[in-house]
Amino acid sequence: MSAILTSPKPHTKPSSRPMTAEEFFTWGLLPENVDRTYELVRGEVVEMPRPTISHGAVCAKVTSKLDQYCETHSVGIVVIGSGVILGRDPDTVRGPDVAIYTGITFATMPKKWSDQPPLLAVEIRSPNDRNRMLTQKISDYLTNGVREVWLLDFEELFLTVYRSSSPLVELGIEDTLTSDNLPGFECRVGLFFGILSSAT
Repeated sequence: MSAILTSPKPHTKPSSRPMTAEEFFTWGLLPENVDRTYELVRGEVVEMPRPTISHGAVCAKVTSKLDQYCETHSVGIVVIGSGVILGRDPDTVRGPDVAIYTGITFATMPKKWSDQPPLLAVEIRSPNDRNRMLTQKISDYLTNGVREVWLLDFEELFLTVYRSSSPLVELGIEDTLTSDNLPGFECRVGLFFGILSSAT
């Protein structure tokens, strides 16, 4: 007997008024929304595309390096794709690809989203990411308490470091990344992209 395939139910449109972070959390749990990815930007829901394989691979490399650092130095915890409330009235909830939170443990972490900004937010550029949207996202991080943002570009193979108090820094695959916000951390940028050396 042949299986009958049905089209997925379209996600429910939110109200036309600005949505709060609390409403956004509940709305995201609706059955038609749970398999999609969204952010809340100044009260407006924005759907994010499904990440590519390269995006996921770089995310895994970054997470591994940062998790190893945090465990060795007892700095905090590393999370992936978790929401953080960056603004109120209207509310903004962003989801960094990877982030480091200090002052939070597995025993004390919030049950929903954090309203404490992470120390570090990491974004991996996707092919359909527009520069204006990325610039706004990075600005949201830096103006709401995130000390440092890393933007990794898999296609161009470089990493850009943003800090609110200093000019941006661009690093290539043979450069070594260090950070005053992560004392003792260092990693050659190419390792984030699975490149062992310039010869491979």
